[in-house]
Amino acid sequence: MLFSKRFVETCSGARMSGNEKNIKPIETIQHDGCTLALIIRSSYEPHQTRFFTGNDCSQQVGFVVHPEGHEIARHTHTPHPRVIDDFMEVIFVKQGKIFTDIYSSDKKLIATHEIETGDLLIMFCGGHAFRMIEDTVLLEIKHGPEDKGHIKEFF
Repeated sequence: MLFSKRFVETCSGARMSGNEKNIKPIETIQHDGCTLALIIRSSYEPHQTRFFTGNDCSQQVGFVVHPEGHEIARHTHTPHPRVIDDFMEVIFVKQGKIFTDIYSSDKKLIATHEIETGDLLIMFCGGHAFRMIEDTVLLEIKHGPEDKGHIKEFF
């Protein structure tokens, strides 16, 4: 899945392993012009509302910043039929530390990153794997429910 030029430029960053110094607060993992994943580090401090996903994504992920005293009026979200042909996944590390391997759509290893407590990983396409470095608690957000045997392809 390709994302808009603005999206890629807005979220551009260098590929780095978690062991390198000066880790950027937002890291983009790309391959052949496709954004595979974004890592938003716990050190990222939003000063204004910022979404990391474009309108072409099936999920919207971002920080919404409001001043003290601001209120959001009560509301509901009305049904809106959608066709979802991608499978985004978002992982928040509540506790612990993991290595994540990010793969291209053709199942080639592109990058390995260390993700730790407070970090957020947004995966857009391709594949991934996780190895726990410490006892870990992950919050996983994805389209569901998962249809066992029909969603995941192990390789």
